[in-house]
Amino acid sequence: VICSGHTRPVVDIGYSDVVEGSYWFVSACKDGKPMLRNGESGDWVGTFEGHKGAVWGACLSRDATRAATAAADFSARIWDAISGASLAILEHKHIVKGVSFSHDGSSLASCGQEKLVRLFDTASATAVLTLAGHTESVRSLAFLGPHTLVSGGGDGVLRAWDVRSGECRASYKCGGPIVSFSAAPTAGRLVIASGRTLNVVHVDAEIVSGAQHAFDAPVSCGALFPVQPDVVVAGCEDNRVHVRS
Repeated sequence: VICSGHTRPVVDIGYSDVVEGSYWFVSACKDGKPMLRNGESGDWVGTFEGHKGAVWGACLSRDATRAATAAADFSARIWDAISGASLAILEHKHIVKGVSFSHDGSSLASCGQEKLVRLFDTASATAVLTLAGHTESVRSLAFLGPHTLVSGGGDGVLRAWDVRSGECRASYKCGGPIVSFSAAPTAGRLVIASGRTLNVVHVDAEIVSGAQHAFDAPVSCGALFPVQPDVVVAGCEDNRVHVRS
């Protein structure tokens, strides 16, 4: 399936859970027009209009009722994924690179060029927590369970935060800047793209390093197979997808 419609590079995709037998995804693009599509067919559902710059990150709530986007216009937005209406504009002081809903949808985390991670209450659209510790731009973040948020970016450090206290309870230093990471099907596992390496780590009370896979070209992204968790897939700048076990 090839989904056309964007006019510039697509830089992020976020999926919902399976809802009543279907699932959905939202795409972030440098054309500033994030799009919602059916996850099975790829059919276009709608475009979220309002950002005034490139959209660098996008996600859906697990029930697919809301979307969130991160953009170069120094804002993150929360959208009604059914009507397409803008529900909230969350102002920042610099470019926003990533967003992630908590598992219950009550919170939205954002990150970006401020070198901070911010947590917003989605009902009131107010900032409730600011997490400081990164020394470079924060590029990726994700919730692992109800109280744990992980973030990583240009300083090459993966941080695990307790969103109840704001405490950084664990950190892990990669060999280079963290380009991206994705949550694996197994609870608490992350696949991190950093330099020419794909790192698999387990996040619990500490961040424990697992398998490390080296490549000849810089790694842009990675994931684990849903049914074979020991198999890794890496997208590299050699224009190839690599599968390893």
